[in-house]
Amino acid sequence: MNAMKRAWPAVVALAVPWWPAWAQTQTPTPPDNPALSEARQQWREANERVGEFPRGHIDLLKWEQRNLPPAATPARPGPALTADEAVRRALRLRPELFGAAPANPVQARERHLALLAHITRVRQAWQDAVLAAQALALQQARSEVADSGAELGRRMVQAGNWSQARLLREQVTQAREGLALVQARQAERGARERLARELGLTSASEVAALAQQLPAELPEPPATLDTPDIDTIASRVVAADATLAQQRLDTGRQVGALPGGLLEQLARAREGAVATLPSDGLPASAPVITDTRLTREHALGEAAEAQAALARAETERRSQAREAWGRLQDQHALARQTGTLMLPLVTAQEQETLLRYNGMLQSTWELLDATRERLAAATAAAQARHAYWTAWLDWQLLLAGGPYRATATDAPSASAGTASEDH
Repeated sequence: MNAMKRAWPAVVALAVPWWPAWAQTQTPTPPDNPALSEARQQWREANERVGEFPRGHIDLLKWEQRNLPPAATPARPGPALTADEAVRRALRLRPELFGAAPANPVQARERHLALLAHITRVRQAWQDAVLAAQALALQQARSEVADSGAELGRRMVQAGNWSQARLLREQVTQAREGLALVQARQAERGARERLARELGLTSASEVAALAQQLPAELPEPPATLDTPDIDTIASRVVAADATLAQQRLDTGRQVGALPGGLLEQLARAREGAVATLPSDGLPASAPVITDTRLTREHALGEAAEAQAALARAETERRSQAREAWGRLQDQHALARQTGTLMLPLVTAQEQETLLRYNGMLQSTWELLDATRERLAAATAAAQARHAYWTAWLDWQLLLAGGPYRATATDAPSASAGTASEDH
């Protein structure tokens, strides 16, 4: 057992302690075999390079990365561009949303809805651009981990410690992460250009500078959400809808113009017709109101239809409010779960793996896998945070009297994209 413990650091360092003993038991290589002599010389040089570092290839890779010329990192030009500032800058390009008070309620409502649509579009573009930039940075890190794994595997094959099949697995992972990096760059560029169009940026230099003006990540969701009565919330949303308010006024005028009690008579007649429907199957024909006095009164029919349409619209609006509020609560819980629970746990796991790796108790591949898991969890946390703020934007649009967007904001699983355990 003590001998195995003494040998373990050498295994972690990716050396081959059994090679000299094995070589001594074999038939000596003929001196005139140039191919075998060159192979032995390459193996010897590779292991000599690794031997200069206490933990083998991984330290060699880190040393090479530290001694590369530093990449030029552009300085952030001033404070980060917030969503509110983006909205203010974008509104300067929409003079039609400003001016004197509209002449009638219809024009006022149309201008208000246009303003809400513009602000929502700008805020969504800002949120998408911030997420895309963060996702690109995280994918860049994932790609660098894959590059390190592939390079380490190549040197392992060169030293004779690995088979070509194991190297191919690392190279497939490297190619997959490289493809994801290209896609992340494409997504980031598209999101940045959409925001640039809203802000009125005209030159390529302005659009390029926008990448440095955005914050590194979206704001953290609040620790808790207020939990008011759901019916109170729905009533607030209904009251804020200017279209419903105008529809309520028009319906009231139509109903008020009818003789007293006429609408109630029509309601009773309809209830009687509904009572004739079969209870054990579908009806063979539509229900009929037998009182022809009620069916011949056109104003009565129009008022009844307007009243029913208003009831349907208010019911739909209340349902939308409950759905939007429920999704906001769900996305808040997911964002808090991934950002304040899952990500810290995976980060702590990576730190513990690093400590054990430094103590030569875990392998290089376990460290790379822990890093991949942490990057995957960080990506999931960023997407969950983005989903929360999208749900928040949908909710705010409802409260302001705007339309219901019903945006799909399902966050991905935190385990998506984690490293395989086949090393």
